[in-house]
Amino acid sequence: MKAQLLDATGSRPIPAYPEPGAACVSLYGDSFTFSVGVDDTHAWSNLLSKQLNCRVANYGVFGFGLDQALLHFESNDSDEAPIVLLNLFAGDVRRHVNQLSNLISKVPTLSLKPRFVLEHGSLKLIPILAPSRDQAEVLAEYPELVLTHEYFLPGGNSGIRRLSFRNDKL
Repeated sequence: MKAQLLDATGSRPIPAYPEPGAACVSLYGDSFTFSVGVDDTHAWSNLLSKQLNCRVANYGVFGFGLDQALLHFESNDSDEAPIVLLNLFAGDVRRHVNQLSNLISKVPTLSLKPRFVLEHGSLKLIPILAPSRDQAEVLAEYPELVLTHEYFLPGGNSGIRRLSFRNDKL
């Protein structure tokens, strides 16, 4: 399959309505929103455009959680649609409480992301950490010393534990 390019608004191309602009609906979310694995004609945003008889802009991004999709929506000045769908794929829930993608997926390089936490009844953005080289080395070995809002840290709330051999358990 040929790689898709984004249009001038940052949307996946919509063959049914190829000219960017005047979208009636916009979509935000992950690779399922984007429809990774199918061509532009078969992406659900294009099929929905045909059903609604108007352009449905597709701003889905591979690997995004709802937190990143929300930030994408808030920063997208090109999106003029009066209706916005924030697409939730239940399998991505773990991305919503995660800062270090390497803990939950096979990412070959250090992969950090923002996340939101609930504080005093409101969502608070925890921005992406920009570690120095020394911090990145510590992060790779001992993420709990650097990440204060990572759910999947060994020994934390997730229940994940570091492997160890204890004489009394052998």
